[in-house]
Amino acid sequence: MDIINKIKTDYKSQSTLRRKISDYILDDPLQVSFLSLKCFSTLTKVTEATIISYCKSIGCDSFSELKKYLQSFVMEHFSQKDRLSLIASQSPTFDSLYMKIVDAEKKSQRTLYENNPPMKIEQVLKFINNASNIFIAACDATKPVADYFAKRLNSLGHPSSALNLEDTSAVLTQISSVKYIDKSLLISITIVPYSKSTLAITKSCKMFNMPIVSITDSSFSPIVKDSNINLIVPTELFGLTNSLTSLYSIINLIVILLQYDSKDFEKEHLKNKGFNKDFLDIYNSMLTDLEKV
Repeated sequence: MDIINKIKTDYKSQSTLRRKISDYILDDPLQVSFLSLKCFSTLTKVTEATIISYCKSIGCDSFSELKKYLQSFVMEHFSQKDRLSLIASQSPTFDSLYMKIVDAEKKSQRTLYENNPPMKIEQVLKFINNASNIFIAACDATKPVADYFAKRLNSLGHPSSALNLEDTSAVLTQISSVKYIDKSLLISITIVPYSKSTLAITKSCKMFNMPIVSITDSSFSPIVKDSNINLIVPTELFGLTNSLTSLYSIINLIVILLQYDSKDFEKEHLKNKGFNKDFLDIYNSMLTDLEKV
């Protein structure tokens, strides 16, 4: 939903009090997307109950949902410099900002593992192990993530390629030329603001009956409905910018567990490579620790 357009469309039919709320949002959506309900209530001098009622009148279930839509708008229409400047301005000291960022990243990591338990990862591993070809779709900031993922999968013997979505027709030709398209796998990576090219390729692959795994930032992401399985990875940092830390973390989790899950991953093989039982113990311990994070 284009929340700003919705507010503008409804503006004339709103009461004076609701117009007051709309004015604050339209005048500074960047600032509002960062505020708590309590702070916004104080700023507008409108009760929290009235603000919640306002949110529902424009199609949002809560103030938090309104902020989500505003954050999507801000991510698309405001420069990164402006967004980062606002984040920095909220902290009184360098040290407090530092700790704020560290705490936010730690929280994202915890949420990552909570959203993607072992059973879900096992499903992803099955898709990867059963695929004769793996295509990875991503654009803009997530394109390096796709390149990294493809490199890691190829190193484990899973033929993978990161698609160049700048030429959609060429990509479709590349995919449709695969001998057994239903035996291939598409991994789509997209976060706010969601790439139209990634969404379009995902829809096309769904029409080809290709299995699809998506890595995205929310269960409300538009890519979710076109995927067989979704890995929900938090990337939002203070609602105003994205951090890719969790995207790389989920990829590392997948590729390590792929090797652990592989039929070729046997103790004898490891001994031939110069590893020993101590390595296996450390490896298994690391996996256990990851699940506890």
